[in-house]
Amino acid sequence: MNIRRFTEPPRRKQTGDTIVEVLIAVAVIATILAGAFTVTNRSTRAVRDAEEHAQALQFLQGQVELLRHAAATRSSLPSSLSTPFCLTSSAYFQPANSQNQCLLNSLYRVSITSPTSSPNVGTTTTFNLVASWAALGGGTNTVYLSYKVEVAP
Repeated sequence: MNIRRFTEPPRRKQTGDTIVEVLIAVAVIATILAGAFTVTNRSTRAVRDAEEHAQALQFLQGQVELLRHAAATRSSLPSSLSTPFCLTSSAYFQPANSQNQCLLNSLYRVSITSPTSSPNVGTTTTFNLVASWAALGGGTNTVYLSYKVEVAP
């Protein structure tokens, strides 16, 4: 007699991932993407800050050129150098903080002062130039430049 045994069919091994494995993979990918976003954001902000700083220096260098010309023709300088002023190709504006002509590119506030109260004819006078603008993350960024020039009689 032939006896047949009934056995359970062999269990198939499941090949899919568990929900825990999927969640761990998603968490790892999210962490990597968040880190990459943070680094990119900081890099972009640093580049923008450097561009603004370079542009502010260009504006101050333009003011230096105008200052050299104004010092060569003494009547182009204000009588009081302790009150902040700014220059255009045709005139000076004082006080600088209340003049729209001293707001360059609608962003940079430029002012010039001197430790000397009035221009000393025939001597070298030091001028302090300042450009300030609203920073990206809040607050104010500032660039300082000092320049010595001889004031013509």
